[in-house]
Amino acid sequence: MANKSTTKIAELTVDSYETPGGGDAGTLMLTHGAWVGGWIWESFASYFADLGYKCYAPTWRGHYDSKPVADLGAVSVFDYVEDAMSIARIVNPDVVIGESMGGLIAQKMAEASPALRGLVLMNPVPPFMVPASVKVIKSQFKYLGDLMRRRPNMPNKEDYKELVLNNVPEPDASDWYARICPDSGRALMEMSLGKIKVDANKVKCPVYVIAGHLDAILPIKVHRKIALKYGADIAEYPTMSHHTFSEIGWEKVAAELATWLSSKLRP
Repeated sequence: MANKSTTKIAELTVDSYETPGGGDAGTLMLTHGAWVGGWIWESFASYFADLGYKCYAPTWRGHYDSKPVADLGAVSVFDYVEDAMSIARIVNPDVVIGESMGGLIAQKMAEASPALRGLVLMNPVPPFMVPASVKVIKSQFKYLGDLMRRRPNMPNKEDYKELVLNNVPEPDASDWYARICPDSGRALMEMSLGKIKVDANKVKCPVYVIAGHLDAILPIKVHRKIALKYGADIAEYPTMSHHTFSEIGWEKVAAELATWLSSKLRP
């Protein structure tokens, strides 16, 4: 059974997971998306820790008890990338696994880390030149004031459940929503407008894209374009949505990812 502990690295809260006897399968760093923190990875990280991986799940600045910021609304995606890189320099991950906004952060990490051995993108936010869906852009209109004025943003429960938790039953969806926190209007605007560029030629490691067909915020065609950009393997799940790491059936996603990781990290 995996042991979980929490520490601070560069003032950021980091959850770590490993088996009681340690493990030598490799080191994974798991990067979270908007409005949440490293807590979302508990089941997924525990699964891989039990397979012998050391897992680190940071929480970005301004979220919960992680590194305080004076103005959360003005935080950029690049600030979150800086957070991720500051932790990566300490834990030296073999593979970065990112979901949603964390998937975009993970792409920037891979661009800057030629020694990385693997990149896993779970329903990732697309970079520049890979258009997001019209639906997600329209969904931001209600919150345009927060985004344009760089204020903290907190989606209402109905919107969040429709776009992010559309495949999560009650009471789990309400329990999940009760745990989310505000995020940066500036970062959300940068993602919505596709302002974050990634040079695919600098991503030297193998890439694996995980995509749910029922994702209401980022449709399957977006994930297929991201996979094409990196020449990636892609695993598609017709009955899953945005949270392939925690929805019913996540164990199958984890098992198939474990097979891919083993093939790439084998000496």
